[in-house]
Amino acid sequence: MAKHIHVSEYNKQSETLQLACECGWKGATKEAFGEIHEAVMDFECPKCDKMLLIVNLIVDAEKFYGNKNKK
Repeated sequence: MAKHIHVSEYNKQSETLQLACECGWKGATKEAFGEIHEAVMDFECPKCDKMLLIVNLIVDAEKFYGNKNKK
């Protein structure tokens, strides 16, 4: 299962954060396949494509979801 962290934690650890996969791959987040979505950023193993890390990008949930519900 992928590890989940908040963007504030990711920002503190981004230079030193290491990922490891069941397939044996190990490396830094910058070596993994990263993709940014509207509310999350995710990182996959470059060897087997398994999801390793999901970073929650929502800083203010009320503001984010409140804007989504307005018509």
